[in-house]
Amino acid sequence: MKIRKTIITILVLSASLILWGCDDNSGSDSKGQSFTPGAPTVVKGDQRLFLTWNHVSDATFYEVWYNDDDDSSTATPADQNVIALDYTLTGLTNGTTYYVWLIARNPTRISGYSPSASGTPSLNKIYYNANDGIRKPSTVIVIPTGYADTEIATVELPDDIAGPLLGGTHEGSGIRQRLVTWNTQADGAGTTFAPGTNIVMHHDWTLYAVYTTDSSALGKRGPAWGWVFYDAGSTQSWGRYIEAAVEDLPISMWQGTSADTDTYSAIGTADTNTANIIAADNTPNIAADRCSDYTVTIGGIIGGTEYTDWYLPAGEELAEMYDNLKANGIGHFANERYWTSLQYFADTNHAYYIDFTAGSGSHEGKTANFLVRPIRYFDIQ
Repeated sequence: MKIRKTIITILVLSASLILWGCDDNSGSDSKGQSFTPGAPTVVKGDQRLFLTWNHVSDATFYEVWYNDDDDSSTATPADQNVIALDYTLTGLTNGTTYYVWLIARNPTRISGYSPSASGTPSLNKIYYNANDGIRKPSTVIVIPTGYADTEIATVELPDDIAGPLLGGTHEGSGIRQRLVTWNTQADGAGTTFAPGTNIVMHHDWTLYAVYTTDSSALGKRGPAWGWVFYDAGSTQSWGRYIEAAVEDLPISMWQGTSADTDTYSAIGTADTNTANIIAADNTPNIAADRCSDYTVTIGGIIGGTEYTDWYLPAGEELAEMYDNLKANGIGHFANERYWTSLQYFADTNHAYYIDFTAGSGSHEGKTANFLVRPIRYFDIQ
């Protein structure tokens, strides 16, 4: 009788071991496939971590465990009945590194812990990579703005990034390719994000600069970090190229008086015009004054190059600026009137302007307040 009871007990225990799979919790199924999950993929967010993982054959649900130490024996269960292949771990502290593990289950089996994966929750950021270009040497690198999960970020078009130097006939000019868009891969084979595109932020993004590649100097970045809008094709008495400053100067009068001033419309006369306007009228902060006083430093305050040779553009120069920059969406111009350095021929009380809304030109009284965009001449060095 005792022998029969002993045999029955052994059979029951053996059946239990087979039923619950205790012989190899982390081992393989009947097909030789591991029942233990691989480490999850972790993407950080604001006070949370986003987890995804691959399905384990025969698993019907999963457990998610986490800890702020890489030790599963003291881990805390986040959820022990996850049916999907992803999970968001919330309520975490930004800046703290967390370790996570998975356990696979079905009604008859439970795996061991997966290998750990880790992540550090924080605000999501967009990092702009110059990608073989350069940042403006005197620009301090600013930490990107942080965005909470699902917050909308707008892709920027920074003015402090430019591409490789132009070669060929422009070798030695200091002209660089212009930034046109961004891509998620350095080789441009990823997803393109044009400036102004909105991104729903769930994680950090690194965007790589994509530049123009053609050999023309027009629309590119000049040595003073301005926008090149004219190329004479060869050296002239005034130089070869003209670049517009990267920014508008404040609205200004042309002159405070009706003093008759010798000015010219042709390319290469802005320097003469600017000097003549200032000499004829000592009213402070007129358009020519603002251009003459404008400076740009490239390379840092100590040991950098300071560009002080800026002028109020002549009539034909401002027209070229509109045609080669504003009309092509380059240079951040306003749909407003900009002063030329050309006095109106028939009336010394008036001077010419160009309306950058559509490029039409006319004249107005010299005391009118219009925008100002300085220019400078340069050549191959």
